[in-house]
Amino acid sequence: MQALQESNPGTVVLWKYKAIAEGVYYSNMEVFERVFWAFKPSIDGFKHCMPLLSIDETHLYGKYKGTLLVATSVDANFQVFPLAFAIVEGENTSSWSWFLSCIRVHVTDREGLCVISDRHAGIIAAMTNPDVGFHEPRAFHRFCVRQMASNLRTHVKNNDMRDRFKAAAYQRQEKKLVEDMHYIGEACVKSLEYITDVPFHRWSLFHDAGRRHGICTTNFSETFNNVLKGARFLPIMSLVELTFHRVNKYFNRSRDSSLARRAHGYAYSPKVTAILEKNNRKAKYHTVDVYSRQLEIMEGQDQGQTGHDPGPADPSVLTLQDTHRSRDIWEQIGDPARCLVCRHHVATTVVDWVVDPRVLQYIDFVVIVVVPVVKVVVVVVIVVDALVGVVAVALVGVVAVVVR
Repeated sequence: MQALQESNPGTVVLWKYKAIAEGVYYSNMEVFERVFWAFKPSIDGFKHCMPLLSIDETHLYGKYKGTLLVATSVDANFQVFPLAFAIVEGENTSSWSWFLSCIRVHVTDREGLCVISDRHAGIIAAMTNPDVGFHEPRAFHRFCVRQMASNLRTHVKNNDMRDRFKAAAYQRQEKKLVEDMHYIGEACVKSLEYITDVPFHRWSLFHDAGRRHGICTTNFSETFNNVLKGARFLPIMSLVELTFHRVNKYFNRSRDSSLARRAHGYAYSPKVTAILEKNNRKAKYHTVDVYSRQLEIMEGQDQGQTGHDPGPADPSVLTLQDTHRSRDIWEQIGDPARCLVCRHHVATTVVDWVVDPRVLQYIDFVVIVVVPVVKVVVVVVIVVDALVGVVAVALVGVVAVVVR
């Protein structure tokens, strides 16, 4: 480990020893208990990653038992970013507190970090301990949705409830979240009780306030754990060395990919580029008319996937919807004129339509000029049709006389 630090300046390695092993006190020696390490490139690179940590553990099966703790983040391409590692005696409150404290002191002092993990009691206790440095508002604890869904499946033995809960957790709109929870409550009360026993902000994307950045699982940590899966039987030093080579290989591959994209003129990562392109396609069907930037008065219109531009007589209207977020904004600022309202279709049976002034002149023209002309034309057609009938009958009579 000393050689690792000397060849990689800035790399952090921390040891924790104990003087008692298996109940025996050794006054003249120290017994290994824990080790923490974080590579300098990881520490520097995390400054440019999302303010998010995903923590997970994996058990070691070699001669010396223990647990490998891993902390990862997410880079600009929404890919796993390995950050810190530790080998501890087991997964408990003390080991998780020590691991997170090492990260806070030696790796990052960023405020407002979102930490995603499973619901292990040791992690929950460590996250709420002010001495660790990850209590709110310095950090915000969120639970892995996939693991919660798996635990729910075990609890109620129902795959449908598991899938419905995952759908509810990913909902970004309150209305859809309520619909999913209502479905779960009607289908299985036991499932609803299990879910609501956990605070909504711990698992619901809608209640998350954007701290997850859309990341709902610890899959990133588990992905890196799978990379190290074959190393769980290795001696500790060999395991540390393997993490160094795997992280180095990952960073080299990411650097080459980034440089290649930059050489081809791309300003952003593939994932970000895809998101921007998707949003641009959706934006084609939305327009915002700004009336006053100073007063923040504007009107938004969703033209739908057809790209239809609603005219003044369009049956869809702009309203302050009771179920829309604009209602919440209106209640906060108390001025509906400053809300960005949405165009939607309203049943004509419950709406008294007000004709747009821009079309009134055309309606007056139709009523005053066109309608009377049409009436006259209709009367003329009827009269001509009647005359044609009379003439036809007379001709038939004349022909009949002549023939006789």
